[in-house]
Amino acid sequence: MEELEENKDKKGKKPKVNRPELMGGFLNVSEYCERSRVWQHKFVEDMALFQSKDPSLDAAFASGWLVAIETLEAFESDEVMMDYLGEKTDFVNRQRKVVLGLANELEFYVRKAFPDDERILFEFGFCH
Repeated sequence: MEELEENKDKKGKKPKVNRPELMGGFLNVSEYCERSRVWQHKFVEDMALFQSKDPSLDAAFASGWLVAIETLEAFESDEVMMDYLGEKTDFVNRQRKVVLGLANELEFYVRKAFPDDERILFEFGFCH
């Protein structure tokens, strides 16, 4: 925090802030969370200084910040979610094949039971 006080006295220069960099167009979430924890911890250590500038920067703010970090950390990674979605898509595709096979069997038996009855075929959705 001493750096902030020193930089405050220097007119025209803002303190350099190390922000997370984008990696491949996506933010590296784990690194961002790690840095956010450091920033939040530093904020807590120097909360009195921050509160002297803005009273709303209090313990509740620090607690909310930490909750936001923990919430972000709880999200599954893109890779995990892509794997999960891939598994579910494969399951849906397998089940669709089963259902379509059963529908074809049903059509066979409906046509056999009601030959040349377009109304019944229409009711079952087999009329073109």
